[in-house]
Amino acid sequence: MPSDRDRPREYDAVKGGQNSIPVGAAVQGGIAGVKTRLPLPSVEARIAALSEALKYGDAGLDLILGALQDESVQVKLAVYSLLKDRNEEKIKQHLQNYFFDFDVITVNSNGRESSRSKSFAFYFPEDLGNGIVLEMVYIPGGTLMVDWPVTEVDRYRDYGEGGKPQVTIPAFYASKYPITQAQWEAVMGKTTNQSSFTGEKRPVENVSWLQAIRFCRRLSQKTSKKYRLLSKAEWEYACRAGTTAPFDSDFFMQIIKEVNREGNHLDLDAPQGSSSPNKGCGEFSA
Repeated sequence: MPSDRDRPREYDAVKGGQNSIPVGAAVQGGIAGVKTRLPLPSVEARIAALSEALKYGDAGLDLILGALQDESVQVKLAVYSLLKDRNEEKIKQHLQNYFFDFDVITVNSNGRESSRSKSFAFYFPEDLGNGIVLEMVYIPGGTLMVDWPVTEVDRYRDYGEGGKPQVTIPAFYASKYPITQAQWEAVMGKTTNQSSFTGEKRPVENVSWLQAIRFCRRLSQKTSKKYRLLSKAEWEYACRAGTTAPFDSDFFMQIIKEVNREGNHLDLDAPQGSSSPNKGCGEFSA
């Protein structure tokens, strides 16, 4: 029987065999050691390896950019955190394929903007064919104090004093914008578009709940991914973006009007990506 001193310890370098290399362990071989750790099943080990790769110039940079193909969103987010302040065009182009920047706006009790800061989110482009792309944004999981009774009176009636139910929301993906007419037609066909305000980049209208379900089913068949409508809790969770104030539709629209830099009116049928409430949340989850 081997003695305990012959067994590898937590930070020993292990050569050969099937043992996983512990996070923070000494690995011989410089960049070769980093490459050895990147395929490990531990997400923490892969992220630690990416941080070490920064020491190895262009070779390390290529490894970090390659990690954008990793199946773990946490690894992709680590890549962004490592490279977001770099100015090389090569890096910017790679990051733009997986991340987008947006403004985080704080408002006061009157719904007026009080501060603005930058943040980012991970997304993947779903190719629908003929140059039509559906951008699916990663929404991290968390908890939500359900707020569906939209007035304080309704909330007290349904839950009692301080009695809002809390639900856990697993991570999910949601469309960056409401489904456009071009996206609808790419999945359902042109003859099914019954929108009153026509335009490829305008949101599809006059869609029943059953038609929306059929859209999700066909999209799932087309992409081999599971698409469905957002649940009520997911919708509120995404719209809230971490806020906890009472969720009142009139207050929400007032906020949108305040931060709309294009004018004082609300264009509910505005094209995708323009300054309108349609920017707020996605429609479908994956």
